[in-house]
Amino acid sequence: KAKIATTLYTLAKCLMDKGSWCEAERFLRECLTIWDKSSPMNEVNRATILHELGRCLLDKGDLVQAEHLLRQSLSVKRRVCTNDKAKIATTLYTLAKCLMDKGSWCEAERFLRECLTIWDKSSPMNEVNRATILHELGRCLLDKGDLVQAEHLLRQSLSAKRRVCTNDKAKIATTLYTLAKCLMDKGSWCEAERFLRECLTIWDKSSPMNEVNRATILHELGRCLLDKGDLVQAEHLLRQSLS
Repeated sequence: KAKIATTLYTLAKCLMDKGSWCEAERFLRECLTIWDKSSPMNEVNRATILHELGRCLLDKGDLVQAEHLLRQSLSVKRRVCTNDKAKIATTLYTLAKCLMDKGSWCEAERFLRECLTIWDKSSPMNEVNRATILHELGRCLLDKGDLVQAEHLLRQSLSAKRRVCTNDKAKIATTLYTLAKCLMDKGSWCEAERFLRECLTIWDKSSPMNEVNRATILHELGRCLLDKGDLVQAEHLLRQSLS
């Protein structure tokens, strides 16, 4: 059955990448059942499946079940992955994202800071992972209302991503967008506009173009120019976003 479980797991990950959450969930639950019945139980495998099942339900929008499964995964990993902290960091990150979606900013911040500490101590350091966590931590603090710390972390993330994500501009665009929103909340309209225009350029050059992302950035850019007082440009961009 272990061989069946291996393929169920890989197929489920494929389906998650396609957005087929329900079928992915079914295969992951079948996979989990197999590992639960195995003797001796492989706790690392079980924790990994609990994590993926939690991630699946998070993307599906079932935050309560996602949190429950991710906490189970974290608990097991803390016990059995003492020599592989990266596995713990992975679940800390996903659980933090779940808690952010639920509005539990303080606990999410705590998990993200622990996650960041793990990556900072890793050898060699994974700079892409570090930049991603800095972004999420900045986003967490932005939603929590701590604009000064949020801006500081997002600028760190952007600087790292400009250095290490030259072949994946979408990652840079993500942080440009979040940092621009932070700057708008602070009233720094000119710099926010500059970052949003750079973000828009990245999405305009992406292939295939993500039109939902483009429309969202057009909206934020229009909102930025509206607050800045440029009504003509704001109206033009907002009409583009609407259409």
